[in-house]
Amino acid sequence: MAQVLVISGSPRKMGNSYKIVKRIEERMRTLGDVEFNYLFLRDAHLELCRGCWSCLSVGDERCPLKDDREAIENRC
Repeated sequence: MAQVLVISGSPRKMGNSYKIVKRIEERMRTLGDVEFNYLFLRDAHLELCRGCWSCLSVGDERCPLKDDREAIENRC
């Protein structure tokens, strides 16, 4: 089974971008077994980088930001 992760950065959750991807999904399903997963960035908790450089000096796991970045990276 093929898996597709759709990452939408649109502020409108069910806007035109979503509608286009749903049409693509319908067509791809006719070609074979495919699973679409949707990630709407508007629903994610993401903070701006503070420029502390902890990620570079001691590693990503020491980043002081406690947002959804790691969970999003794990979905990719």
